[in-house]
Amino acid sequence: MTTLGVDYGEKRIGVAVTDAALAEPVAVVNSGPDAIEAIKQWAEKYQAERVVVGISEQSMAQKSRSFGEQLRRAGLRVEFYDETLSSHEAGERLKHKSRQFRSQPQDAYQAAVMLQDWLDGII
Repeated sequence: MTTLGVDYGEKRIGVAVTDAALAEPVAVVNSGPDAIEAIKQWAEKYQAERVVVGISEQSMAQKSRSFGEQLRRAGLRVEFYDETLSSHEAGERLKHKSRQFRSQPQDAYQAAVMLQDWLDGII
């Protein structure tokens, strides 16, 4: 079952995908009025059967949940996953990447870490 992972942020949204045992970064989408349609297009491209939206802490948790509900109203099957520790894990993994890699937006990479954590929990 192909699954899309979404790491919501107020400026950028990371997108990752998995259809087996490994999640991989796909894209960074700008937050804003076109974000829902962009996520839908990624879901269609990969024929994702569900979208996992990462939920962090405090005020971002509510914003992420709200974004997920908007995706649900747009017709996507949405699940939520507590990504509190995956952001820290992504940061630790990035320490070992090149400076050039780290200078790029890491939202898709963070989405992949969150999606991999979710996937590891269900298999």
